[in-house]
Amino acid sequence: MGPSISADTLAVFAEVRDSGTLVISPAATSNALTHAEADMATDENPGILWRTVPPDTNQGATIAADMVSRNIASIAVVYQGGAYGEGLNEAFVEALGGAIPIDVSVAFTTSSERAEAFVAAGLSAAQEVLFISPNKVDVQAFYTVAKNNANYNGKTLFLTDAAASADLVDANAATLIDRIRGTRPQPLDKTDPVLNIFSAGYSGVFGSDPTVFSFTAHAYDAAWLVLYGASRSLQLEQRVTGHGIARGIRRLSEGPDVNVKPSSWQVVKQAMALDERVNIHGASGKLDYDPITEETSAPIELWHIIETAPGVFAIRAIDK
Repeated sequence: MGPSISADTLAVFAEVRDSGTLVISPAATSNALTHAEADMATDENPGILWRTVPPDTNQGATIAADMVSRNIASIAVVYQGGAYGEGLNEAFVEALGGAIPIDVSVAFTTSSERAEAFVAAGLSAAQEVLFISPNKVDVQAFYTVAKNNANYNGKTLFLTDAAASADLVDANAATLIDRIRGTRPQPLDKTDPVLNIFSAGYSGVFGSDPTVFSFTAHAYDAAWLVLYGASRSLQLEQRVTGHGIARGIRRLSEGPDVNVKPSSWQVVKQAMALDERVNIHGASGKLDYDPITEETSAPIELWHIIETAPGVFAIRAIDK
């Protein structure tokens, strides 16, 4: 399971794929993962690179549509070089289709290049700065510059799913919340029964609410998918292999609805033993995998930061 970052996921997969090891990420959203395996997947010959989050195609389109709807005059884009940053930037530019001029577009791979990119975006005439990086350190560096660099005064700030965690709202971000918005795969309502069970268990162990973090529910679902797939592999193939697990995962998107929770284990285990299919509803939502691409999908929402109590912040959906 893991890694969480797209570039790391691709690097790990490149090292282990020849051994037949299955890799499943709860947070790697780059479109590059879709094409990491060349062959079309089938039940007999499944892919072994999986994720419980959708690819960035829809997120790029949502960012572009939101900027157009708000009549943003010009944009600066700063993105991390690598699978996630480059892929999401490409999806965004393609969806934007030239509807808004991009004054500056700068990629970075080192901290010094990041600092130079921040300066270039600040000096530009852009009304809004789109920042794309999967790394916590990069996000907080962006908040620091946006607060302390006078060239950012008046610029609005757009971030992506990796920044949609309350634990990233530091003292710098707290002063910018009226200017920050972003996108992420839409989380379930807290009243959802599967998310509710997961949240209660998580809170009981760790003493915190998992919904304030990005992709925690997706990690929970990834763990269960591996267990379900391993169950089928062991029962029908008499051993657990990467391809055996994948064949099991492919049987979790059709058939009777089953909620992902501990009490459903025997139901899914029996279905796997009979090579039957069930339709999984996880803590992150429906995990309906396309049989050819083995990709799932989810709606994308806009988020902003709100202060729920003095010095306490949360990520919330923006009401349209």
